Amino acid sequence: MGGKLGNFWTESTDGTGPAAIDSFTPILTKKNVLRLGSRWYATDQSILPQLPEEVSQDQALIEGAAQKIMINAYERNPIARKRCLAHYGHSCIVCSFNFEERYGVLGRDYIHVHHLVPIGSLKKEYIVDPIKDLVPVCPNCHAMIHRNGPAATLGIAELRNLLLGPIPESPKGPR
Repeated sequence: MGGKLGNFWTESTDGTGPAAIDSFTPILTKKNVLRLGSRWYATDQSILPQLPEEVSQDQALIEGAAQKIMINAYERNPIARKRCLAHYGHSCIVCSFNFEERYGVLGRDYIHVHHLVPIGSLKKEYIVDPIKDLVPVCPNCHAMIHRNGPAATLGIAELRNLLLGPIPESPKGPR
């Protein structure tokens, strides 16, 4: 007993079974091929570098199209976050930025909490130690830590050296 769901036929009436395409209209359009990592994508964007004088200033710059993205989201423990912040405070462990000091009440209690061992690399649940495994970082430093992807995550000391130069170890942990 199958049922029709949009342009797809399903094996079950509740729409949860395997689906097969009911119809398909082939449309050929010219695309550029772009390689990101080990995957290839077809895109409307030119992949050739353009000189500033080659960029049309009257070109419409369109944004806002919806795009479906599938990712793995890993659970974070809110109690571990609270314990980390109770220990380290709400200042970035890399650059010392504190949102409340800069923005007042609006910035109170705002800071990212970074896993020193990327949680996605573990591929399983684990018992987190909020003091040894987590540190507070501002969004800018957090972005730089992960800038080169999961395989090339920067350590706290490494990023701090890039930003400020070497700083002695703190008795509270990996500052």
